[in-house]
Amino acid sequence: IMLRMIAKDTKLTGFFIEYERTLLYVAAEHGHIQIVENLLDNGAKTGIKNGYCKEAPLHVAAKHVHIRIVEILSKKEADIDLKNRYGETPLHYAAKYGHTQVLENLLGRSTNVNVQSEVGRTPLHDAANNGHIEVVKHLIKKGADVNVQSKVGRTPLHNAANNGYIEVVKHLIKKEADVNVVDQYGRTPLHDAAKHGRIEVVKHLIEKEADVNVQSKVGRTPLHNAAKHGHTQVVEVLLKKGADVNIQDRGGRTPLHYAVQRGYPKLAKLLLNDGADPSFIHRSKAITAGVAVGILAAIVTPLALVY
Repeated sequence: IMLRMIAKDTKLTGFFIEYERTLLYVAAEHGHIQIVENLLDNGAKTGIKNGYCKEAPLHVAAKHVHIRIVEILSKKEADIDLKNRYGETPLHYAAKYGHTQVLENLLGRSTNVNVQSEVGRTPLHDAANNGHIEVVKHLIKKGADVNVQSKVGRTPLHNAANNGYIEVVKHLIKKEADVNVVDQYGRTPLHDAAKHGRIEVVKHLIEKEADVNVQSKVGRTPLHNAAKHGHTQVVEVLLKKGADVNIQDRGGRTPLHYAVQRGYPKLAKLLLNDGADPSFIHRSKAITAGVAVGILAAIVTPLALVY
């Protein structure tokens, strides 16, 4: 019966041949419960990984939300913490794709909620990165470290702030995530939120005492990032909260320099009205005076219209 079922499903044999996947892997991927059970009863190994990504059947069942198959594989003593070629476990997959039911099943069997991938990301990193608030809550209840850092120093709060997931940001901070944590480049969650114009996240981080004048390893503050990417609302909030309008990065650039260079006349006016010193552009070590004059000349008319 099992062989007839496999023969009728051309996808099963096709994928098996082309991608070095075992029959158990393919059956788990496509949610064929009876085939999975028959294969296991006939001695199929749960720990054999596919060719390229080195995923086991449990990985792919978790990814595609085949909850019953996850349960079956788990009961057959499939390794819950088995890693793919990137160091990700089935728990990473459930967190990444926001599969709460799968996550709950795996958490009941896995002892390592803080397992890290090859780049140091935990399931909480992945859930926060994709805005899965319910998954975030479940992981934290099970002991997930809210301040764990990846190999480049990124925390779940960095990920959530970067992508603008305000509810995740709020919950992480409520659970004592460090708002001023820095990655290996000296960037805080506020740097990320400012860079991408995540206005609500910016406001909340500042409310929770994020440092508005913190400088990265290249000397950039959140205000530099907001000005460089044209996020006027973020610039307004940062200035109201005490951001230094004339602070220079390691190249001598101020936020005004970036606003001028990128051609944001309204933003440049906002900075000038807040006390930005236009002479810093000419003194910048990063560009010659001639180039600076050329940049300024390019926005003279827009600035005049703004004024």
